[in-house]
Amino acid sequence: MDGVLVGTAGLFVAPGSKLRHKGLLVGVYLRPAHRGRGLARRMMESAIQAARDAGLASLRLGVTVGNAPAENLYHALGFRRYGIEPDAIRVDGTGHDEALMVLDL
Repeated sequence: MDGVLVGTAGLFVAPGSKLRHKGLLVGVYLRPAHRGRGLARRMMESAIQAARDAGLASLRLGVTVGNAPAENLYHALGFRRYGIEPDAIRVDGTGHDEALMVLDL
């Protein structure tokens, strides 16, 4: 599927000097038809390397509680859970908690 976007992962680094040591992974998504092939791992490894190349001390992300495949991947890559944000996102009016995770670089 050349030329078709199948996944995304964004790296945000705050511009202020007090927060510039940590990055936030946002918009991590892989189309369902492309899951189970190692693409998510490769996307995450690229994002982690970009964070290291940027000189960050840590990388953070949030994953919807109950999304076991994603949370298992993040654990396998070295992320650890440090908290839960209740009602972090709402989909069609229903609140979902997010597990907050961090990777020390």
